[in-house]
Amino acid sequence: MLFFDLETLGHHIEYLYHIIDYRLKNTHHPRFIFVMHPDVLPYLHQLTGIDKFNPNSVKIIHPRQRDLNSLQKASSPLRRSELEFSLLHKILRAYNVRRCYLLHFNRFQFSVGLPRFKKFPAKLRGILFNPLGDNGSYIPFSITKFRKCLQLLWCLQNRQLEHLYILNNSTLAEKLNKRIFCSRFFISLPDPILTSVHSRFQTSNRCSILPPSDKCRYLLFGSISRRKGIFLLFEALKYLPANIVENIEIILAGKVVQSDANSVLESLFLLRKTVPNLHIEYLNHFLSYQDLSGLFSNVDCVLVPYLGNESSSGVLGHAAFHNKPVIGPARGLIGHLITSYQLGIALNRFDPRDLATAIAGFYKSNPSYWDTSGMELYVKEHSSFQFVHKMIKN
Repeated sequence: MLFFDLETLGHHIEYLYHIIDYRLKNTHHPRFIFVMHPDVLPYLHQLTGIDKFNPNSVKIIHPRQRDLNSLQKASSPLRRSELEFSLLHKILRAYNVRRCYLLHFNRFQFSVGLPRFKKFPAKLRGILFNPLGDNGSYIPFSITKFRKCLQLLWCLQNRQLEHLYILNNSTLAEKLNKRIFCSRFFISLPDPILTSVHSRFQTSNRCSILPPSDKCRYLLFGSISRRKGIFLLFEALKYLPANIVENIEIILAGKVVQSDANSVLESLFLLRKTVPNLHIEYLNHFLSYQDLSGLFSNVDCVLVPYLGNESSSGVLGHAAFHNKPVIGPARGLIGHLITSYQLGIALNRFDPRDLATAIAGFYKSNPSYWDTSGMELYVKEHSSFQFVHKMIKN
């Protein structure tokens, strides 16, 4: 079987790691073949602690640089989808693969439905992120949902497509299966947590990228963008009372999305002028996984002020493993997970004033006495083994 993902973002790296780790621990399986961007390999070495994989168990394939350049220069997302799928087609034929897993199926929805790819050389399965939900864009949700329904119908024309996996949402998987009169086409997968990695790096609570502090720390982690609620957070911080501002820190950790970069920097500059006593630590770079574990160990609360309503988030897993409460919206999948597992504070109204009230309220409470039993259950039910085993079983 072959696993294909050319993305270089955090959770894509982590999914590749989970699958590789599963194969290394379950030696009875045939060889797993991976097609990935060459920039990802150093992170996989860091995560696994292995400098070189045995090609008889884990075969790594990197596309040629000229193919990667062609994808980068594609004139549109649809054109890139077609070029990337054509590249996959060639690799499958070269290695005589019978089943292929597309770990970012969203990119291929257009290509899978094209007539020339209906006689594909392998059975297809894929992870579909945010199948029908709002992704936090300016486009009205009703239009987004209608478009996504059409995309699903388009790709379902390809009879080589066996399963689509949805993260953390068994209710939606069941609903979609009823719509297409099929009991097991859409399958819910647990969004896996880097349990073994965090355990390996959690030898000490010392964090090399944050200085010691006795203030209450709030963390916004991941890609920094409008969609992930950065501007909502900036507005909320302006409503905090002076006595709260003096006793908290805001940690922003992650790369800024290019399209929002200028606006984020400008808003951050204005915020620092408006609330000069608020300490904001801005880590604008990709963190090593050792730093990631240290970071979560040394904050008190994790912020997930996302504007979309149906996406899952790996940040919940990082927070749950380190027993850190989150503050997020009550709506959508994120809200359902926060409420169901008691992962933190879920706000019915998610505007700047309400977010500010929640941040202040968390500080006034005693974070050290937060009930973590729900977080422990969440970690247990979102293991790496369950994620991979459910994906690859027939």
